[in-house]
Amino acid sequence: MHVKTFFILATLCLFTGCQSFQRQTGGTAQTLTDYQKMAARFHSVISFPEFETTTNAIDSSVKKTIATANAALDHLGKLDPQKVTFENTIRALDDTSYQANLTANRLGLIKETSTNAAVRDAATEATKVLQEWAVGLDYR
Repeated sequence: MHVKTFFILATLCLFTGCQSFQRQTGGTAQTLTDYQKMAARFHSVISFPEFETTTNAIDSSVKKTIATANAALDHLGKLDPQKVTFENTIRALDDTSYQANLTANRLGLIKETSTNAAVRDAATEATKVLQEWAVGLDYR
């Protein structure tokens, strides 16, 4: 495929996607509140993340994330096999993974962008802790 053809197709796809969003949501969002109202119709929440700004906050966030995820996984492991459903297993695993990834993503951004060297270093170490924990999940 020629490069020119690729860019034309990519542009058309972009415009089509944008128009579909407007049709499905009933308009164009201008503010965060507009987006939140549209998301609420789909039982979704849109908000700004709260970033950790100190080394203590980073440490606390990682510990809380791991403790919460471990508790959720322990709960899943104790389920009666006769009462296992998609909702209380697959969705619960997905929700747990989502929360852990939110923390990892925030820390990754802090690690790369913070103007405070100590905070960057703490985020780097915290990212390693989360990665090591995640590797250990394979053995649970």
